[in-house]
Formats: sequence, structure tokens, C-alpha cells
Amino acid sequence: MPTQLLPNPTSTNTAVNLGHLKLFHHFQTSTQQTLLLGPDVWSYTIQLCFQFDFLMDAILCIAARHLAVLQPHDPTYPTAATSHLCRALSQFRTALSKDLTSTHIDTFIATSLLLQYELWTNADITSPPEDAGEIAFDQPPRDHLFTFCSSLKQVFLKGISVKSGQLSVILPQLRHDPKDALVQAARISCDTIDQCQSFFSWDRPISPDLLEISFPYQRSLYSVISNVWQSHVPRLSADTTNPVEDGYVPVITQLCLILSFLPETRPPELVNVDSSLFSALSRFILSFPIACHGPYISMVQESDPHALVLLYHFYRAVRILMPLDKCWWAHTRAVASERALKAWLIRESAKYVDTFFKETKKNIASAARGTWESVAMSTVAQKARPQYKDKKTIPPWVSLLSGATAGAVEATITYPFEFAKTRAQLRSQQGAMEMPKNPFTLIYQVAKLEGPAALYTGCSTLVVGTAAKAGVRFLSFDSIKNLLSDEDGSLSTGRGILAGMCAGATESVLAVTPTERIKTALIDDAKSPNRRFRSSLHATRTLIHENGLADIYKGCVSTTMKQMATSAVRMGSYNFLKETVKKYDMPTTATTTFAMGALAGTVTVYATQPFDVVKTRSQSVQGAPLAEAVGGIFQDFGVKGFWKGSTMRLGRLILSGGIVFSVYEQVASVLMGT
Repeated sequence: MPTQLLPNPTSTNTAVNLGHLKLFHHFQTSTQQTLLLGPDVWSYTIQLCFQFDFLMDAILCIAARHLAVLQPHDPTYPTAATSHLCRALSQFRTALSKDLTSTHIDTFIATSLLLQYELWTNADITSPPEDAGEIAFDQPPRDHLFTFCSSLKQVFLKGISVKSGQLSVILPQLRHDPKDALVQAARISCDTIDQCQSFFSWDRPISPDLLEISFPYQRSLYSVISNVWQSHVPRLSADTTNPVEDGYVPVITQLCLILSFLPETRPPELVNVDSSLFSALSRFILSFPIACHGPYISMVQESDPHALVLLYHFYRAVRILMPLDKCWWAHTRAVASERALKAWLIRESAKYVDTFFKETKKNIASAARGTWESVAMSTVAQKARPQYKDKKTIPPWVSLLSGATAGAVEATITYPFEFAKTRAQLRSQQGAMEMPKNPFTLIYQVAKLEGPAALYTGCSTLVVGTAAKAGVRFLSFDSIKNLLSDEDGSLSTGRGILAGMCAGATESVLAVTPTERIKTALIDDAKSPNRRFRSSLHATRTLIHENGLADIYKGCVSTTMKQMATSAVRMGSYNFLKETVKKYDMPTTATTTFAMGALAGTVTVYATQPFDVVKTRSQSVQGAPLAEAVGGIFQDFGVKGFWKGSTMRLGRLILSGGIVFSVYEQVASVLMGT
């Protein structure tokens, strides 16, 4: 060993006692086997510690931390660790300040590594006190590990000269990059890396969705030879013209590699304590704070939410991939940091969502106020005008029969899309495959795995219900329209919306809520391996027998809200388009009617999807109150969860809108002899 190159050490002449000997013996016989870099490095470190007191104190500190984990009820070890840490830091700082370039490079590296392990074991720096309550999470968690590692890197790069003629035993071990083996094993496709960059994009708003990886990991041999994994040259300062590109984006790429070994991403080789990759992955995780670039460290220090999202996923991966019995120094910190970061990020997301909903509520209230004022003014004006006897109206029986026929035809044709939409909105069973977002893919998948007949599970209920609700809807709409329309039969946009809302409320109570409850329960039950219901009638009897008649009206409030919104938008949009066509004397053909209905259906989907999602959650087999359904959707999927299944519903309502209005107009025309 190159001991002749060591500078003259300084000693504090601290008396050696049995406690010191016990800690040193434990490090030599037990602790060093749990640390990374191999036995040669730590055997050499033990020799060096007799020359440098701060290195000896660092060793005794880590040994005490290890014993504190093994014997958590013994208070002497945390106290001893803190005492040795204070002495090590004081002496290490003094040694560095005297003549940095003459400091033994291996002593510096070994001490730095041990201090890094010490910071890993200290969870208090990231987790608020247990008795602090929710107020503790108002302040962002502070992570000193990344700051400490960045500082040591700056000291090493600026002051340590590897060309000074010093021989090094440890440095060659550090030059071995574990990333090469991990990249070869992970085989992450370039598309997955792009999706990861997009998922964590700096421009993406902070939301709970960022706490769960939602993109699939695809494997490809091409990424192994791709230069995307090449490390960037470390910067000596955090100054940069583009902190996002130079600091934030490279961290995403490195984090993507760690996340690729989580069990949920289905890696080619699962990493556990018996895996040959475990050592490489552990080293990569240990060096991750050091490898992060200066701009990202500054973001962490400033508690930037996007930077803390990456930090959350890093600690979550550490908690899962590095078990306590194997990586005692990492697990506790990972658990505490994950908890603190998640709580703070959810709170920040809630603030964003609260602001969003306040603005939305304000806009809706403003729009609604304008609509009702328009309706009131129109009604007053109508009363002041003379009434004409020749106003064209549709008889109630024609509205009812035409609407029921149109609803039955539309439901039968478009039911597979309704099935796909409802299946996508319901919670997946444990262990089931992920639901595809494309409606045609989901329809094909269900038909292949469960048979074509499965696509019409609950169809009879929907056909009956749709016929009933369409009949009631058109009857209500036409009746209210007859009261509010002008002398020539035209209806303003505001009055069309009001008529649609009233029609939606009526159809919800009389027809929609019971049939939707049974249909949703049937589709939800079809996913279960132990099906409870044999048919629509059996489901109805079972639900009423178990919970009473009120059970089939579960979700009535959310359903009524959804139907009022849907009918207001759908009927209002169609009425507006119809009046526009009439205004410009365009011919009203079957094609024109279908196009107007399809366009009205498209507008309806995106304007009312949140009501539909809440309604579906409320009417699942288990059911849920309105507030619980809203909270559950937000917790499971975030804000975008309120538009879950919109693609599936869009496919149905485009056809539905075109079919139902076309059939209605044709049937009404035949019945009235026009």
C-alpha cells in the first residue's frame, strides 16, 4: 500500500475505550460487508483510518448507525454515531482547509463515501415530525443528500489532482460505470425514453397523475447501442443558459433506467438480492445524487415541484428495489422521503385543482347567468306579443313514439361502444390486464377473450332504458319547446338549453337512473370471476331484494346532473344547428340531420363527460355516494380521470346523435303525414 505518500496525520489524542473497540470490530466484521465497492476498498480504508482521525471517526459513526438499525431499542448507538460524526466533520473540514491538494486522494474519497452513507441513514432531514400533522407538509421537504454530494463533487473536481503522482487504490474502482450492465439488461426502447421525457416534461402541470407511471416500458436491443445513455460532462458550477435541458432532462434519462427495473414495468430480469444486477443497480442508485448536474441540484434546493416529482420517483424506486435487510443504509431514508414528497406534491396538486375548479365554476356561473337572463327576457317578450293559432307543434304521442323508436334503434347499433366506455371507467380487477384506450381495440379484445356476445352484456336493459328515456326526453323537450318557442315555432339558444335541462331531469327520474344502474352493475359484474347476475331481470330482483327499491336509484343525483347537462348540451346544440340550417334555407335531408346529430353528440361528450364518469362510479356493483365517487376518481386518476372513457363515449355519441335524430325526424314525419 502507498502509505509512504500519506501526509503527516494529526491526532486529537482521543482516549480509546471499549465502545470504540466494539464499533471498530463491528465495522471490520459486519458493516463493511454491507457497503458497496467491495472488500478490497474497505480493507484499505481500515488501514488508512489509523493515519487519519477523521476517517476513523467516520468509520465508527457508520458502525454505530448499522448497530442502531440492528438494535433499534438501544439508545446508545444513535448518540455514539452523532458524536463521532461531529468529530469527523470538524477534523475533515480542518484537513481540507489547510492544503487541499496535499490531501491523500483515497482518504478524501473514503471519508466522502462514509459521510454519504451517513446522510442516507438520516431520514429526519426529509420527513416532518410524526406529531406535526398536515401543517408540516405546507413546507416542501428539504433534501440535503443531493446538496452534500454536489458539494463534494465540486471540491473533488476543483481541488483534487489525480495527476500529482499519488497512487490510488479506490479511484479505479469508482471509474467502473455500473450503468453499462444495467443498460444491457434493461433493453429500454428509444420510444420508451421519449415517453418518459414526455411524461416528466417541464411543461406538464403538476397533478397526482405524475405520481404513477402511466406509460408502458417497451424493450428493444436498439437502445443498447444508442448514445442516449452517454453521460454528460459534469459541470463545475450550476451556471447554465438552459437549466432544463442541461440539468432536468438528463436526470429524467438516468431515472428512466432505474424505474425500468421496478416490478410493475416487467423488466426482462427481475432485480432482487440474489440477482447479479443487484450490485450494479445499488451502485448506480448510490451514485445517482453525485451524477445529477448542478442545475437540477439548484432546482431541488429551491423546491421546484417538477424536480421534486423526479426525487419522489427516485426514492420510491429505492424503497422497492433496495430492501432493508440488504441495504439498511438506504431503506429508511427512502421510505421517509417518499412519504414526505408524496404528501407535499398531492397538496400542491390540490391547490392547482382547487384554482382550476374555482375558475371553471366562475365561468360556468357567468355563462349560466347570461343564459337565464336571456330566457327570462325572451319569456317576457313573448307574453307581450300576440299569440298565433297557426304555430306548428308536434303532438305528445308522436314525440313519445318517435323518440322511443329512435332510442331503441340507436341503442342496439351503438351498444358495443357503450360497453367499452363503461368497462374503461370501472376499476380494473386486481391482476387484470390494463384497459386499452382505443375503443376498437377494447371491443376486439373483449370479443376475442370473452366472445362477441359479451359485448352485448346488459344490452337489453339499455335498449329498454334508452327507448324509455328517449321517448320521455323528446316528449318533455317538445312539450317545453311548444311553450317557449316563437309564433313561427323557432326556439332561441337559451330556451333550447333550458328545454334540454328540463327534459334531462325528467328522463333521469323516470327512466335513466334505474336502467343505467342495472346496466352498469351488469358490466361491472361481468369483469368478476364470480358473477352474481344472470340477466337484467335477475340483477334487478337481486339489487332490490338485498338493498331495497332505493338501490336501483343509487347515483340518482349524479345521473340527474349528467342527464340535465347532456340533454341541455345535446338538445340545445341540435336545436341551434337546426335553427341555423333553417335560417340559411338549407335543405333538411337525412344526411343533414345525421350530420347535425353527430356534431351535437361530439360537443356533448367533452362538455358532460365528468358527470358521466361520476355517475358510472356511483352505480358500480359496490356503489358510492356522490362525494366519495368524485374523491375516488380524483385519487385514482387525477383531473384527467373525469374525462376517462371519453373516446369510447365519443364513438357511441357520434353515431348516437346522428342515428337518434335522423330516426326521430323520419318517424315523426311519417306519423304526422308530412
